[in-house]
Amino acid sequence: MNDRSHAEGPHEKGPYEKGPYEKGDGSRAVAEEFDPDDSWFSWNVGRVLGAGTFLLLAVMWTLLFIRGRGVSHPDEMNFPDVNDRVAVAEATDEQLAALHFVTEADAICAQTQALIDDLPSAAGAETLDDRAELVEIGTAHLEDMIAGLNRVDLPMEANERSISAEWLVDYDRFLDDRWAYAERLRNGDDGPFTVSAKADAGKRLSDYVVNFAEVNGMWNCVPPGDV
Repeated sequence: MNDRSHAEGPHEKGPYEKGPYEKGDGSRAVAEEFDPDDSWFSWNVGRVLGAGTFLLLAVMWTLLFIRGRGVSHPDEMNFPDVNDRVAVAEATDEQLAALHFVTEADAICAQTQALIDDLPSAAGAETLDDRAELVEIGTAHLEDMIAGLNRVDLPMEANERSISAEWLVDYDRFLDDRWAYAERLRNGDDGPFTVSAKADAGKRLSDYVVNFAEVNGMWNCVPPGDV
């Protein structure tokens, strides 16, 4: 019987046994041991985290959908889309009265915003007196605007009538802060423009003025940023 020598072949291993193997450069390395328990744990943790993230996003978008479709803001009035002929035709008298108020108010505010936009920037004025003059001109335009808004018929529904009237009062008080700011500039005070807090509310008057205008689509009635 011939004694034939054989070249040493690769070491045969079981699926989880550590063992040497040949690398591309001829060197030898040790393979990592595969632990099925570690793989199962990582895979399941990944699934749990992925599912949790998906669920969180789903809840978030659901809440946003509900907010946009079914939950109204306390200052949001009930009126149809002016561009929806069917909705306007089917609207109640109260809804039409609210629609009339917001459309008329926004048109009046748009005229005033155009006048203020034509003014030079108060922030770019060379002197405090120049800045004060521009603030005073803009505030005078806003006073004319408030006078025009007060001539618009308020909504018919009791709560909408109340919050609309309150909005006009808040806006008028906000103008007092603008006049006071112009006076401080005249006196050489270069401090920032400050807005009074609404009585018993804790927030600035301008917050309520802006909020009411925005939730009712009266974008031109948002106070200008000229100061």
